[in-house]
Amino acid sequence: MLLGYWDQNPIVIIILAVMAIPLFGIAFGAWTTFLHFQHRREALETLKIYAQQGKTPPPEVLEALGGAGIGGAGPEVNVNVEPPWTPGLDGMGPSDRYARRAERYAWRTARWRAREPYRRWNGAVTLTALTVGFGFASQHATGDAANAFMLVAIILGACAVGAVITALLSTFLRP
Repeated sequence: MLLGYWDQNPIVIIILAVMAIPLFGIAFGAWTTFLHFQHRREALETLKIYAQQGKTPPPEVLEALGGAGIGGAGPEVNVNVEPPWTPGLDGMGPSDRYARRAERYAWRTARWRAREPYRRWNGAVTLTALTVGFGFASQHATGDAANAFMLVAIILGACAVGAVITALLSTFLRP
């Protein structure tokens, strides 16, 4: 009985398949997180064995366990290259990693704020294009579909006006 209903309405199967995609993404994300945890635990156990024996692990083991160390920091940094930051006025050198990190975060924050108007205009243009598209569709549709498209165009138009106002504000009234 239920199979006959699904044969008549294939859109139900399509909707269920579309709804299943995020669920599969969540399941695979949890699985990869578990595998990463297991790999980190095995790496820690290997390092514990070396520590109990009083030996230093060979560089090949450290490299296999995650690059520069167990934290998976990636490839080692070449210390002969001048860093992209400048030491502060208080004499902090390149060995003060917390000051470098704070400076890098401040630089990223400044870059993020400088690009804010572009993000706002991107949303405004997208909403305006959707409004025009649904308005065009409402003019060429027939029956109840025309009313539905017009309703969506009106709602998107209101959102587009709000997006243009916030884009203008973020462009001209920046801190």
